[in-house]
Amino acid sequence: MIRETVAVVLAGVLCVGPPTLAAQDESDSVAYRALTQTPLDAFSPALGAALTAHRGSGIAFQARYGLMSLRSHDFVHNLGVGADFPLAAGRFGITVGHYGPSCSRNDCPGHFIASIEFEQGLLSVDLGQPDHRGNLNLGLSAGLGFGSPSDATLYSAAVSLPVTLVPRMRSTRIFPFVAPGVGFGLIDGDAESDAGMLPTLALGVGLLTFGDRLGVVAGIDRVFLTGGNWLAGVSLRWSLEP
Repeated sequence: MIRETVAVVLAGVLCVGPPTLAAQDESDSVAYRALTQTPLDAFSPALGAALTAHRGSGIAFQARYGLMSLRSHDFVHNLGVGADFPLAAGRFGITVGHYGPSCSRNDCPGHFIASIEFEQGLLSVDLGQPDHRGNLNLGLSAGLGFGSPSDATLYSAAVSLPVTLVPRMRSTRIFPFVAPGVGFGLIDGDAESDAGMLPTLALGVGLLTFGDRLGVVAGIDRVFLTGGNWLAGVSLRWSLEP
């Protein structure tokens, strides 16, 4: 029954291409800004329980970097650090950082960003022969984000369902992932407030080594707004207890 359920979920997740968006309005632009200028989509996914389906028993620390094209020859460099620890059936994490545009015209100042997130594994199915076995995992990642530019306050929320195929080898393990989701963004400005919602997608490759204490993720992330850009990111995670 579990295998059939996973098959149905994966059919919906992996066989559906990037969403076809209806005509977009100001609320979509609001959602895009709030999501990409807070940690939820200012970085590619971090290596956690939603990707590995492993809760772990100790605290872990992360360093994260995100890069996005802003305009021709202009880029955004996002930097963040965080920590996560076991909570209930998953892990709870906190990330703080800096949204850092680099503009030739000096008209795009950066700002402080922060988020809280919860991750857990939902399903894990054994695949392959005993000597070459792996796990097909379905996880849940949910978070709330915050940003503080000079002209407004940004709030965001996002939920995604990462799918991974992780080998069981005891040494270094490399695995792919895809994480479709949806994000909500709100901008609270001096003159007015607005909010919107957009689909999201992240995909990439993860690596686990040193007994799963050290993990690295390299991926790309997209909030689906017409004219929007992909974000490329990398994160490094060190766990005190695997």
